Amino acid sequence: MKTQVLVIGSGMAGCAAALTLADQGREVVLLCAGDKLTDGNSALAQGGIVYTSPDDSPALLERDIVTCGWKYNNLSAVRVLARKGPDVVRELLIEKLQVPFERADDGGFHLTKEGGHSLPRILHCADSTGWSIMQHMVRAVEAHPNIRVLTRRTAVDVLTSHHHAALLEYKYQLVNQCLGAYVFNEVAGVVETILADYTVLATGGVGQVYLHTTNTRACVGSAVAMAYRCGARYLNMEFVQFHPTALFHRAERRFLITEAMRGEGARLINAEGEAFMTRYDTRADLAPRDIVTRAIMEELLKTGEDCVFLDAANHVDNVTKRFPGIAKKCAEIGIDIAKQPIPVVPAAHYACGGVLVDAHGRTTIDRLYAVGESSCTGLHGANRMASTSLLECIV
Repeated sequence: MKTQVLVIGSGMAGCAAALTLADQGREVVLLCAGDKLTDGNSALAQGGIVYTSPDDSPALLERDIVTCGWKYNNLSAVRVLARKGPDVVRELLIEKLQVPFERADDGGFHLTKEGGHSLPRILHCADSTGWSIMQHMVRAVEAHPNIRVLTRRTAVDVLTSHHHAALLEYKYQLVNQCLGAYVFNEVAGVVETILADYTVLATGGVGQVYLHTTNTRACVGSAVAMAYRCGARYLNMEFVQFHPTALFHRAERRFLITEAMRGEGARLINAEGEAFMTRYDTRADLAPRDIVTRAIMEELLKTGEDCVFLDAANHVDNVTKRFPGIAKKCAEIGIDIAKQPIPVVPAAHYACGGVLVDAHGRTTIDRLYAVGESSCTGLHGANRMASTSLLECIV
């Protein structure tokens, strides 16, 4: 099989890349490891996506991102996101795809605040923002005449001129070029060769290498592994973010309790009912994720308890209406979030590092690109700020 562009991964970053390139007249093959384009992490995103507000500015957003990233960020990448992000959200998600973000009583967008943010600037669709965005994005992908979707396909390795070319002359070239990928067809049980002028890695993160994670089964770091084998650079793999509030219960995948719940007023309490975050940071429950996670672990080590609790019942108005997905999930295990605190623990959530790329997604291998969580522009530094991941996928 031959195509102009091969996109490996069908989450928000992969779909956005496919749509952008297809709109430019490129022929795109989009690979999906599951049965549906919504099988990955993107559809699970609850909290929202960074936008802007009347009191906001690119400079303020830059400051917040760098503060959360412990000043280990690539400032040029931060600047690109902060300046271009709101326009891309408006043009792609609001105007083109018409994603139905929540509205306030005055008709404007309802903006929420999350950890590390100086003010409310986050758009959301109740507590299922990723699902709503992906539904609209998938419809656009499936309707596009220049995009061919192949499901139940797992990339095995990327093809490069130095490693896979049959002609000896390619091995003597100074530049190593990506030529496509070997792809396992789960339905047919065979490995297919897909040749491409350009290949885009968009397979998500590495969460499944940890015992407890919010990530889906496919997130095993395949993009980084393939990039490593072909000689591409990768960076910041030591910076794996643990989300502080995953639902404490037995499950194959930890269910995330969105940070937006704390943005609406919910407070973390220990087994004694004490709100403890003020002892660890002046921003309390809305401190960046790494700080909150460490604070929870300190409490657990000190008390010997298995979990802490998130009290939304006493602090969030109409909590079941604002967070219907969480209310439903908690009800399945016997917790009424309008009356009871939610048991939570930290879980592996997001890889801040990945395949090293520039602002255009170019890796150190010619014709090989990486986007989304698979990539590392240096945007997040040592710790990602809440709700920047979906924005990075589309900028």
